[in-house]
Amino acid sequence: MKNKLFLFFLFSLLPTISSLQGNVIGYVEDFALAPDREAVLKDLIPGTREYYYYHALHAQNEGRHGEVEKLIGLWVKRYGETSRVREIRNRAALLEYEKNPEKSMDYLKKKLGLRFNHSRVIEGRKPAHPTKLDPKHVSYDSYYQEAIRVYKNLQGFEQRGLRNLKANKLNGIQLRDFLGRIVYPDIPGLPELIQKDLKEKQSRGFGSLSIHRNLTKKQLDELLELDPKLLNSNNFVQTYLSRLSPSADLNPEEEPEEKSAWFNRQLLFVRTQNRVARDECSRQMFAGSKFRIPPAVRDPYMPRLHGVLDQYFCGHSAMCGL
Repeated sequence: MKNKLFLFFLFSLLPTISSLQGNVIGYVEDFALAPDREAVLKDLIPGTREYYYYHALHAQNEGRHGEVEKLIGLWVKRYGETSRVREIRNRAALLEYEKNPEKSMDYLKKKLGLRFNHSRVIEGRKPAHPTKLDPKHVSYDSYYQEAIRVYKNLQGFEQRGLRNLKANKLNGIQLRDFLGRIVYPDIPGLPELIQKDLKEKQSRGFGSLSIHRNLTKKQLDELLELDPKLLNSNNFVQTYLSRLSPSADLNPEEEPEEKSAWFNRQLLFVRTQNRVARDECSRQMFAGSKFRIPPAVRDPYMPRLHGVLDQYFCGHSAMCGL
């Protein structure tokens, strides 16, 4: 019981001890209340941050401003421009104002970023300086010409600014950069622009740019009319055949009529194109039909096309290793 009472008494004293410790301020209290501050300053270790701060503060209080400048020089050389250095500088600007007002005013102007270059407004006087910007220097055409002049490519244009370009007037480097950055195929004359780029020596062929794979079927037909040799490109044929596929909303495996229409579209494309297109088409048709057309898929109105399709399945299965 006695031990419990002793522990209770001991713990009850802890808040009192903590409050007494919390009231201890530190060296700043010793410095402020000391009757002889020179003696208190001897407790500081030379070269420390506190040494420079309190010695500079004491010198300012004594009016020894020349000594303060020397201390600040050594202080900044060792520790840089700290917040306490700025505090001493601010105090010096105010304390030295009576003896050297110009120095204090220059410091405050620089510190506060003050500018006194405003001109007086006089009624009735015509302005000597322009009051508005010259339109020819801030117009869209001026910025357009500047962006074209500074960069070899279209780096000077943001993505949304590409739509305002006169694409048919771009050189080879600019046109390739333009085609490489656009995403959607809703650009007027896009097939002509792509065909022009494909003719360049630096072109890596159809499919090297993402916009090639985003063309619509109509645009692919226009591009094919401009350059029939594209049928020799596997990338072009694959892209074209993908446009013949059924809509994503339809399931050919569950809709025989749609599957039949899909095969017929591919077959019509194959019969009018070269061997690359035929081989690629037959490969896709093998994979899509499991190497034959189910009887339920056959279109009674196109027996001739289905006969040719069966011939393709028989003739190409060995070649494709199926």
